[in-house]
Amino acid sequence: MLVFETAIAFFITLGVLVVVHEWGHFIASKLLGVRVEEFAIGFGPKLVTIAKKDDTEYTIRAVPLGGFNKLSGMEPGEDEDDPRGYNAQPIWKRFLIVFAGPFMSFLLAYVIFCAMGTTIGLPSDVQNKVKAVNPGSPAAKAGLKPGDRVIAINGEKIRHGQDLQEIVFKSAGKELTLQIQRDSKVLDVKATPELKELEGKKVGLMGVQLTASETQKYGFTGSIIRGTQMTVFLVQETLDTLTTKSKLKRVGGIIAIARATAETIKYGVYALFLQGAMLSLTLAILNLFPWPILDGGHILLLGLEAVRRKKLTPEQMQVFQTIGLATLLALVGILFYIDIAKWVAGTPVGQ
Repeated sequence: MLVFETAIAFFITLGVLVVVHEWGHFIASKLLGVRVEEFAIGFGPKLVTIAKKDDTEYTIRAVPLGGFNKLSGMEPGEDEDDPRGYNAQPIWKRFLIVFAGPFMSFLLAYVIFCAMGTTIGLPSDVQNKVKAVNPGSPAAKAGLKPGDRVIAINGEKIRHGQDLQEIVFKSAGKELTLQIQRDSKVLDVKATPELKELEGKKVGLMGVQLTASETQKYGFTGSIIRGTQMTVFLVQETLDTLTTKSKLKRVGGIIAIARATAETIKYGVYALFLQGAMLSLTLAILNLFPWPILDGGHILLLGLEAVRRKKLTPEQMQVFQTIGLATLLALVGILFYIDIAKWVAGTPVGQ
């Protein structure tokens, strides 16, 4: 039964995120006078046409993994004489159409966080705060106290408990310089984790308990403030993960998302909404990377066009898109392999 529920939750979550992203492109195109030939939910063979209005066909396709827009005059070599075609538009209009997708993904995440704040609550702590210190432990010897917040270790920023644990676990016998925030002061202390056994594994431990994340409801203004904090924090965390070599191992593909959904569904609607918002934010950020075929790649081309004061030829565009598709498929294949390997090895999601 859990497998069925997981599959339904997975397809609905991913479908909603991608459809909202594509709806951003769609509404921007409509508002700017660009003809949308088709707005499709899903990929693959067309199953049914829901409606046809203002030259736009609204369809449902066979593979329920998101959706797409087909804009008139967007493919390389298509007729640019159509005044309502994408390629006939000035650069600023095309930029807004491309940027609208990631913007809607970002906005969806923000709205979910704010709505959760007034309804079912949001985490009130990011878990890098010391709750208790074991007597005689390395942390006690270093002078750590309950209430201290660890903000960096050996110069590496710490934003939540998982960052702290990962560094400490692999640093048994190594002296660490911890930067802590104590009230309004920032202090540096040194501690050497001891080699201990934890859940059958030998890891480094300092002898601290971290403050557990608590769920708290907020008023309207409070939910906007906390929703903004959550959004900013997760944007920073996502960028940090994608640009820090030691944290790239957390990145996963479609199987990792499915596994995360299976774990999330055990904790109910709260966790599912939280995961959906986080995935939407990740979708927004990844799509802005200047990778051919992604929205960021299209924005890069628009920037080149603005500098060169002329468009790329259809042949150049085709080469650009082919390289982008090939490299993207290669990356998907690599992530698929890594996900399978982690699954077989029993590695927890996110590690």
